[in-house]
Amino acid sequence: MAEYGIDVSTSLGFDATGQNVSGPRSVLESVLRRWTTDPAQIEDYIDDDECLDISTYLSASFAEENLFELAARMESAAERDERVNKASVNLAYYAGTESLVASAQIQLQDQSKPFALVVEFSKATTAILSLG
Repeated sequence: MAEYGIDVSTSLGFDATGQNVSGPRSVLESVLRRWTTDPAQIEDYIDDDECLDISTYLSASFAEENLFELAARMESAAERDERVNKASVNLAYYAGTESLVASAQIQLQDQSKPFALVVEFSKATTAILSLG
């Protein structure tokens, strides 16, 4: 098994105490941060496609036609992590609540079976719905 390192848990749905995590979970934490970090806040440290802030896409002008482009950007951001072999993201947009549910399959470099990650994004919150 590959060594994925140790990371601080910062995702609200995982562990609000900020405890250390390791193994595949540390990679999933990193992927989720890539999807919830405004690139403008860290532009001196990253390339443009390394992260995106999903909440900025959620507005009254969001159109379902944007789902495929956004899913592709999320996949690309996840795959920028060298521990990720392949990411696949399917999105569902709920206009009534202005929320977005991402169902992702994250395949790590040494794993044949991908990890499922289901996340709900809204303008105010990010919630892990399923992990495993």
